Amino acid sequence: MPKANSAVFACPLCGLHYYTKEWAERCHAWCAEHNSCSMEITSHSAERSSVRSESG
Repeated sequence: MPKANSAVFACPLCGLHYYTKEWAERCHAWCAEHNSCSMEITSHSAERSSVRSESG
């Protein structure tokens, strides 16, 4: 898991965080076009990453 002071990038529409700018931009584009979240894109979010690391 990245250090607490590592930079994260947020989607301004849904608020999910990503460790790379590319994924945050993909999320923003999807949210803007579809007015929803993509399960494929959100699987790369920092929030999802923390759930995976906690579960096992």
